[in-house]
Amino acid sequence: MRKFVEAVVFPDAQAREADGKPPSKHVFAEMARLNIIAMRLGPGKHLEGRVLMDGVVKPEEFDCFHELIIAQELGRIHARGYSDGLGGGTCIGLPPVLNFAKPALRDKIAPEVLNGQKFICLAVTEAFAGSDVAGLRCCAKRVNNEWIVNGTTEGGSITVIVVPRGKGVETKPISTSYSIAAGTAYVTFDNVHVPLENTLGIEGNGLQVILSNFNHERWGMTCGAVSAQRTILEECLKWCTQREVFGKPLISQAVVRSKLAAIIARVESSQNWLETITYQMRHMNYHQQATYLAGQIAFLKMFTTRGVQDTARDAVQIFGGRGITCTGMGKFIEHYHRTLLIDAVGGGAEDVLGDLGSLY
Repeated sequence: MRKFVEAVVFPDAQAREADGKPPSKHVFAEMARLNIIAMRLGPGKHLEGRVLMDGVVKPEEFDCFHELIIAQELGRIHARGYSDGLGGGTCIGLPPVLNFAKPALRDKIAPEVLNGQKFICLAVTEAFAGSDVAGLRCCAKRVNNEWIVNGTTEGGSITVIVVPRGKGVETKPISTSYSIAAGTAYVTFDNVHVPLENTLGIEGNGLQVILSNFNHERWGMTCGAVSAQRTILEECLKWCTQREVFGKPLISQAVVRSKLAAIIARVESSQNWLETITYQMRHMNYHQQATYLAGQIAFLKMFTTRGVQDTARDAVQIFGGRGITCTGMGKFIEHYHRTLLIDAVGGGAEDVLGDLGSLY
């Protein structure tokens, strides 16, 4: 997996972060050919009959630790926005279809997405709601045998619906501090007609669909956050051993070694906790994970994203002026410091997750 990331993903990631364009089609094509898109969704029936990474692992043997490796290798590309553009929407948008769609709808959508032919995303965050998912205003009215969907209208109970890209669906890019390559967009619905068969789960019980999906999303984001933090540690170690100050290597300074020790402690503690939860996931089904692991995953993500902010600050101090430049050895530090907050708010803000964890 690392060879694939270094040879195929990393060069494209750096180029697209520079020009702001979406990930290149040939990267999606290679990921589809090797069934990496499918493996990023974890173990399950969607892997049946597929050849994974040219046969490195059999579908029935693939587990959460294989998925962990994939997520963490993809987190090493020093391109946080590109990382989301490279199927981030699929990782959080397709699981509700796999777990709650009627068989006919699932069997139509899943192959197209897993084979890299179409994209899917999850539209949950609203300007009016944010982490308050129950405060969504997008409204769908039942008329005969279909839904009519409109955005930003007061609604009642929550129902999750698959809305095909078509008439009445508009998107426009949202500029963010962590790169336009992420594909972040504002979506509006204007009298969009959707068949009732596109309902996911039970009508009016959409909150369960959304909340159960959050576990995998938060776990996946944490995988990437821990991995990215480790790459920053690697950059700091390389810099400290070659940079000389006051006639000595930078690493000879006790204050610098103290910062490195703090970064190492944060990386390893998050990694250990992550692997403990992954082990538990390996022995639970989807619904058991939603019931028993929501609190632990919430705590882990909160702990990790708070830690990475300390790591970013320490890394900038270690690199000095190089840490705020967009070129040279400091460019990855600058990018990390500028883009890390997406993980602190995506999938639930830190304070929200802390409160969630305390209730479980």
